[in-house]
Amino acid sequence: LPFRKYIESFKKIRDGKSKITIGTRSALFAPFSNLGLILIVEPENKNYKSEMEPRYNAKNIGEKLAEILGINLILVSSLPSIENYVESDKVVAKREEEVQEIKKEIIDMKKGSKMLNKDIFYEWSSLSQPLFEEIKKNLLLKRKVILFINRRGEGLSVVCQDCGWIKKCKNCDAPLILYKKSDKNLSMVCYHCGSISLPPKQCAKCQSWKLVTLGSGIEKIERELKEKFKNSKILRLDSKVAARSTTQKMVLKSFFEKNGDILLTTSILFRYLPILVGKKVPLVGIISIDSLLSLPDFRAEEEGVKIVHNLLSFTLDKFIFQTFWPNSQVANFIKNGYNSFLKELLKERERFFYPPFSKIIKLTFSHKDSQKAENESLNLKKKLEGEVKNKSLQIQILGPSPSFIQKIRGKYIWTTVIKLKKLKANEKKQILSIVPSYWKVDVDPLTII
Repeated sequence: LPFRKYIESFKKIRDGKSKITIGTRSALFAPFSNLGLILIVEPENKNYKSEMEPRYNAKNIGEKLAEILGINLILVSSLPSIENYVESDKVVAKREEEVQEIKKEIIDMKKGSKMLNKDIFYEWSSLSQPLFEEIKKNLLLKRKVILFINRRGEGLSVVCQDCGWIKKCKNCDAPLILYKKSDKNLSMVCYHCGSISLPPKQCAKCQSWKLVTLGSGIEKIERELKEKFKNSKILRLDSKVAARSTTQKMVLKSFFEKNGDILLTTSILFRYLPILVGKKVPLVGIISIDSLLSLPDFRAEEEGVKIVHNLLSFTLDKFIFQTFWPNSQVANFIKNGYNSFLKELLKERERFFYPPFSKIIKLTFSHKDSQKAENESLNLKKKLEGEVKNKSLQIQILGPSPSFIQKIRGKYIWTTVIKLKKLKANEKKQILSIVPSYWKVDVDPLTII
């Protein structure tokens, strides 16, 4: 809103003249005089989390405000997060979109892709033969196609094409990330505990030499599509080619209402779900979200399921999911539905003491001296462990370890993650009082990497 209209709305709310207020997370801080109900739509949306101090989440603010005022809070979600699902007494509106029977196919990329030898590792072709044939068939029938590629996950994971083995940390069982110090100096780094190892020369499980790096970019896929479908109009929707919302809307209008044949898109598409209700195409394919699923973050598979759920809402006839891990929780969701996925994910979360069975606090320290950053982080861990031991609290401390992005603006970043049972406010305050004021503290972070 323009500043003038913002002030006008502010005054109307203060004077009790506004019966219904619709707004972003900042609306929760308006001076309501007689608030009777709070409704949060899609509380899983990342935009509800502030990345500025004090790093609050609108859902938590809404809960506290409802508690103070003694009013109802309603969370409305097309696909509740696992935390919201477990807190089902608060989620009183669960909406499952009515989707007609869709043919779903999971392509095992260990069998369905071609490879090109690139130095140490192999690069895999973006399109499996089954997906290529489906695209070709639909284009011949003048039918539109949506293809999705996930851009998150800049680090490369190393996977065996023959058996699907992925190089993991021996201490954390988290996927290791290929780190390139120089052209001839490669290493594998764990972003949970900071352990470093040499890249594998062959698969530790089946001894195959066919090792693949995951992390294809959208530019590479666009080139491949243009080579294989030269007479088709391919539209690309991502922040690089369509940075502004006006441009993004033009791309979508051109695809859905004009002569676009293939829409190659990232998650930007999901921003426009409310205005694209009912817009469906015969074929929707996920080229890859394996770079997301290989991230050492406990929310990765849940985020993958959300992507699949959103893309299914655009699917008319057939949905194809390419992956190196056909037995993942995301594949389980595609084959067996949300309840089956939820059951298995809850088992994993409980086993590793992650939400909803714990609360997470992420502590981050950065310094231009890498050794200083490491030493400061190690010293804080010792102090935290001493406090935990004295109070006999059920707390786990992960790290410290280099952050997923190890250096930003000349500063080295180290992260410590605290997993704890719900504590009383004074106990949490005592623990956090140990953390120096110049550290970054994030309670209930969206990601731990």
